Amino acid sequence: MKNLHAQLQISFKKTVLALALTGTYNAAMAAEPNPQQQIDAANYQILQQQRDEALQKQIQPSVNVNLGQNAPALTANQRQFLQSHSETPCFTIQSILLEGDGAQQFQRTLKDVTHGQNNVIGRCLGVQGLNQVLNLVQNRIIADGYVTTRVLLPAQNIASGQLRMVVIPGRIDQVKFALGTSARAHKINALPIKSGDVLNIRDLEQGLENFKRVPTVEADFKIQPAENNNTPGYSDVMLAWQQSKPYRINLSLDDSGAKSTGRYLGTATVSLDHLLTLNDLFYVSYNHDLGGGSGKHGSDGVYMSYTIPFDYWLLTSSYSKSDYNQTVAGASQSYQYSGESELVGVDLSRVIYRDAHRKTSLGVGGWSRQSRNYIEDVEVEVQRRKTAGWKAMLDHVEYFSNATLATNLTYKRGTGWLGAMRAPEEAFDEAYTRVGILQANASLQVPFKVGAQNLQYTAEWRMQRSNKPLTPQDRFSIGNRYTVRGFDGEQTLLADNGFLVRNEVSGSILSQPHYWYAGIDYGEVGGRTAYQPNPLPGTSLLGSVVGLRGQIAPLRMSYDVFVGAPLKKPDNFRTDHYTTGFSVNWSY
Repeated sequence: MKNLHAQLQISFKKTVLALALTGTYNAAMAAEPNPQQQIDAANYQILQQQRDEALQKQIQPSVNVNLGQNAPALTANQRQFLQSHSETPCFTIQSILLEGDGAQQFQRTLKDVTHGQNNVIGRCLGVQGLNQVLNLVQNRIIADGYVTTRVLLPAQNIASGQLRMVVIPGRIDQVKFALGTSARAHKINALPIKSGDVLNIRDLEQGLENFKRVPTVEADFKIQPAENNNTPGYSDVMLAWQQSKPYRINLSLDDSGAKSTGRYLGTATVSLDHLLTLNDLFYVSYNHDLGGGSGKHGSDGVYMSYTIPFDYWLLTSSYSKSDYNQTVAGASQSYQYSGESELVGVDLSRVIYRDAHRKTSLGVGGWSRQSRNYIEDVEVEVQRRKTAGWKAMLDHVEYFSNATLATNLTYKRGTGWLGAMRAPEEAFDEAYTRVGILQANASLQVPFKVGAQNLQYTAEWRMQRSNKPLTPQDRFSIGNRYTVRGFDGEQTLLADNGFLVRNEVSGSILSQPHYWYAGIDYGEVGGRTAYQPNPLPGTSLLGSVVGLRGQIAPLRMSYDVFVGAPLKKPDNFRTDHYTTGFSVNWSY
């Protein structure tokens, strides 16, 4: 009897467990989110990535060092001496020869006097004309960055028709830090120069960028005569390096969240600058919702980044993880819908060209991303995502006399690496993960004046293009403070392809560190997912914004407050008639 009683108890427990599991499964199936809720989940992930990118720009602002060294143009009086028979006596120049140690690498500088309007081949030049030829070649060498290299006219028989010039390369003897520099200063991976190299100002620009990429570091250099080497052309490079502190703390509060997951967000960031004393930068950031909205909800996330340079190379790695939960109304009851996502990325880039007017970089990278969604803690497996892939990048910065243009072109492609899964939608030809995506962006900054008021115009352009439909996480989104301003971000337009343009004019207030700004933004989306299987209410948005940003130095605070309004939107696109926003940052 005891055995029978025990068997009945076990059977009863199994039945109860089976019924409980069945009930949970059925509840999850009954509450499975509709397509819009799946879009909302993707929007949260995209919004989190946009926040991470904004944080990266704040914690690690881009650094571009440009020391100029343009070749001065000849005046009309100087150019007249290059005309044939402008002087007496004169000598017909049949060829020009550049001689000396390392002369081969400077041969291109002769083009200024052998081609174009200053071509002197076949002309009859006098003493002044020969001096102008020498100046043109010297100025070209300096403009190419070789500021300590010199060109001389040796004694010669110019009547032979051949003009000989001798180049004396400016070489580096010692590279050292100034007396009293902290022992934490290291140049081993920052300066792409060494003793014996021909000194080029572009290499020093690159080194300064590597030093100054760490925000708490100030660096500069001086070129002075070699202390221990009397050989003509040799110089010492003296480095000045100072770090205010090896860490930074940043606390911020803003209202960039969604009502469904928490409108107000608090973020704490700790940066360890020059962590390994290799001009590297590490920071970790944690954010959490602070309320705002209705129903049971919440969100949090962590973001980490590490960057280290090596001469003209830059290695960047990042990791992010975020979670959210929200209350969703079902057919008969409300339920908890939650999700989590994780993204790992590594990029390697190299500056392949720089001069006084521009800088170009090439890069490659890879990433791995995964996400899961749950209903009452039961995973919705059809929404599980795990993707990985590679990307190739081209960056270019152009320096104008009073403006700076920065551009980026990226091609990324999903693969089956690291156990990446195909999207379930592929079976219905609705969305793909292993496809190519072309992305581009450009930003232009132009300072100008109206009367006595200093103003600045800033333009930003972004686009994305794919030949196949994409999963929601990879689509192009518009309609919040990070894209087309003037909209509250509760609903966005999300599709495979798209572009946006942000225009802004700003100016200071009474020469204080407070700035007003006003902007008008426009964006469009397109591609198959804009029209099927769930058509968007429209494909374009036009919005406006006015705001105030600035710093309160005594309190170590910065702020940004704004009000925006939609100017054009689809009829069924939900957004407030006007939207306000703010962010407050405290840093130490």
